[in-house]
Amino acid sequence: MAYANVLGTNEMLEQQVIRASHYYWDNRVMQADRFIWSWVNRKEPSTFGGNQEGLAAGATAITVANLFDSTESLNSQYHAHLGQTPTGPISVAMPTAAQLIAGLGMIVGDYFEFSYTNLSGNVITVTGNAGGLTEVGLMTIAANTTARFRVYISAVGSGVEAGSLIRI
Repeated sequence: MAYANVLGTNEMLEQQVIRASHYYWDNRVMQADRFIWSWVNRKEPSTFGGNQEGLAAGATAITVANLFDSTESLNSQYHAHLGQTPTGPISVAMPTAAQLIAGLGMIVGDYFEFSYTNLSGNVITVTGNAGGLTEVGLMTIAANTTARFRVYISAVGSGVEAGSLIRI
């Protein structure tokens, strides 16, 4: 069966609305009636190494830029894999809910996941409560362990931005 309207990669990208968790098809301009689409996320690895985001040993904050690479237009949204080798026990703060919403265009119900590898013999504690993210689950990452987290946005609006930082 032949299709009347076959779209190339750039034409498909023009018909999408980018949100932090993934691409949404914009139904106002969607032209294809059926499509097969494969999106390979080059920045989401299965192990630490290569082009993952390495945090400095003493870094005490995760930034929006650490979680998402906005410099690569065709891969501006990705779920990051972070890694850190602290020289002692450390607490690392997440961006605030307001920063995530403003920086990533997140809406209520949006979420993303990231993994974080502790490459040391020390404990890393991830914090989000002070920035409008309610912590759910164990926020400590034991020595030489990888943890997976989900950030979920539950409220959007000036001064009421909120969400959850969930250990999964």
